[in-house]
Amino acid sequence: MKLGIIGGAFDPVHYGHLTLGSNVMKKLFLDEVWLMPCYNHVFGKNIESFYHRYRMIELALDDINESRMKASNYEGRRGGASYTIDTVKGLLKENPNFEIYWIVGSDIIETLNKWKEPNELVKIAKLVIAPRSGKAPSYFPENSIFLKDSRTQDFSSTEIKKLLKEGKSIEGFTTKSVIGYIKENNLYSGMK
Repeated sequence: MKLGIIGGAFDPVHYGHLTLGSNVMKKLFLDEVWLMPCYNHVFGKNIESFYHRYRMIELALDDINESRMKASNYEGRRGGASYTIDTVKGLLKENPNFEIYWIVGSDIIETLNKWKEPNELVKIAKLVIAPRSGKAPSYFPENSIFLKDSRTQDFSSTEIKKLLKEGKSIEGFTTKSVIGYIKENNLYSGMK
């Protein structure tokens, strides 16, 4: 199975994540794309609970009605720090028929040298690099695919949280169900 994975905090999930997953799935003829929230952020970012972030992904995917995109709780089941290499090795051990395409933005690939075992990662998974802010990465790791013409909405979860703290609307940034869930659970203080 050709499996695309977008890993990250998803704090909260937004249309950029959803559009990226859908576009990459179609361009590379992937069987599925999983949105996989980390359990704990390895660089120490303060993030909402795994449960809330995972649930928002489920709601967003229900809203867009794309059956080949799934929320994955793989890193939530493992707990602890979420290193990409450990996740990929674990998935391949459990599912040796998987061909994994790890999907990242061009801004993230610039930090690859800080990742755990980056040289091993590019040997066992293909890195799919999508442009962020219209910028190409300064280098392309081996076994990577750069989708220079991949359309994505270029905004971030950080931007969404800033709007929420200012009491502003995030309509158009994420789905209605995610917005409702954020309000209902009083996530990201300042939400009106």
